[in-house]
Amino acid sequence: MQFKRWRLVPGQCVVNAGLGLGLFFLAACGGGTEERPEDPPSAPGIQPDILTLPAVWATNELEGRVKDLALAGGGASTLAVVYEDRGVELFNLDAERIAPSAPLALRDISEGALVDFGDAALVVFPAAADDGSLVAVVYGDGLVGPQQVDLPIETDSEVIGLCSARPAPGGAAILQIGYWTASDWDSLIIGDLRIEDSEFAWTETQTVPREEGGCILLDGEPVLAEGGADITAVARPDATYLVTLEETGALKARISGGDDQPMGLRDGISIRAPIRPTAIAALGVPRGGGYPEGVIVLSGADSYRDQVVFVDAGGLSALSE
Repeated sequence: MQFKRWRLVPGQCVVNAGLGLGLFFLAACGGGTEERPEDPPSAPGIQPDILTLPAVWATNELEGRVKDLALAGGGASTLAVVYEDRGVELFNLDAERIAPSAPLALRDISEGALVDFGDAALVVFPAAADDGSLVAVVYGDGLVGPQQVDLPIETDSEVIGLCSARPAPGGAAILQIGYWTASDWDSLIIGDLRIEDSEFAWTETQTVPREEGGCILLDGEPVLAEGGADITAVARPDATYLVTLEETGALKARISGGDDQPMGLRDGISIRAPIRPTAIAALGVPRGGGYPEGVIVLSGADSYRDQVVFVDAGGLSALSE
């Protein structure tokens, strides 16, 4: 089937308003409530001979089970949380909710970017809606909460997975997007998303083979996970580190070009790492939150609540030694 709903208009709205509403004031809520430990202790049961990163901050208890996570970097680093039962919430890197929850029905969401759209600055996250169409979740000037708009990407069947990345500076694209469909699950279709005449525009650039597992885009090229795992990247100016989350909840990390090594999490003084992580995202150079060497976010439950935990990625430097 083909999805031709290409205009930049809301597909689902939180309020009866479009992208042209005036500015308004938001009251932030949520977030962690205790100071971050400088050197959190190791949790019982952590193996001393594997790379172990500290969980240093967390959201308050969330509205439900998390289906997917995505981060947008740049001047307004933002975390998008997609819930299993419907709904999207946005947080800053201090774990504070920055907008009311939006009742959007999504099956997948991927890395976003801060985009100048005319006179408005918007955070844009590519996503797959529950009906299998490709959409964007946008939030920024003039919007009371996250909004869903259609993307001009025609597909032959339902989109069942995607990845995205900010393109190299100097080009016209605002994001690179890769996706695969139910009828062509072993092919990753990649292209450039642009803004032309105040509308989104799309150009397909390449198709590469893929197997079961997630993907990321690095320097315009795909990096594929294997065996159903999800994958993210902590891309710093000096090095890029890849972190995979397996379906069992196991974590592995490697420097780009190196071999996978098991990775563990340790609790902070007041922060508990998830028992079995369910979704992952990362930034190498985030703005805000106090993560000079990058941050990894993981969803999942500890023994008593569902939340998103922020992990200091500085320890990944050990993989370079």
